[in-house]
Amino acid sequence: MKKSIAILLICMISLGSSLMAQDTNLSKSELRKQKRAERKEAKAKELEMKRAELVKLVQDTVFVLEANVYMNNRTSNSISPLLNFVGVNGQQMIIQFASDNFIGINGVGGATNNGVLESYSYESDNPKKPITVQGRYKHISGGAVLPFEIVIRDDGGAQFTITNPMGRRDVFMGTVYAPENSNVVEGIPIFR
Repeated sequence: MKKSIAILLICMISLGSSLMAQDTNLSKSELRKQKRAERKEAKAKELEMKRAELVKLVQDTVFVLEANVYMNNRTSNSISPLLNFVGVNGQQMIIQFASDNFIGINGVGGATNNGVLESYSYESDNPKKPITVQGRYKHISGGAVLPFEIVIRDDGGAQFTITNPMGRRDVFMGTVYAPENSNVVEGIPIFR
């Protein structure tokens, strides 16, 4: 019994030392290159999985873009992603622009606009290009139908652009999440 344990222990030590010897045969620069390649491959797989998740959210028309930057034709501002978002849920779409400095008519310091999607299409075929969503949004109280575009990168970063009838572009930049992973606070819409 003692001999078999001793033989097993010797085999394990020799196997371990031979594996370590293989790693030590590489120079330091080769080891760095190998580790860099492994990290690059892991990052690529992670982005591929994230893209698949994002494509699924866009296909199901169920996602939230939490905005941290707002831009229009004249200005660019940092904003709170907790209060500023674009949400899509089936045929419903919510665009909320708010400030945490004051309380507004929607209860969170801004405007909550509910509407419906008049059209919605996406393109996600080319993995080297971002996911692109194009559509038309109509406020629930009526009025003009506004075209919009959402461009989503593989890491979840996104840009939402909506254009009013006079050509003014409002842009929200932020990150896309599944609704259950989002932390936004939705205000009370003026029209229901």
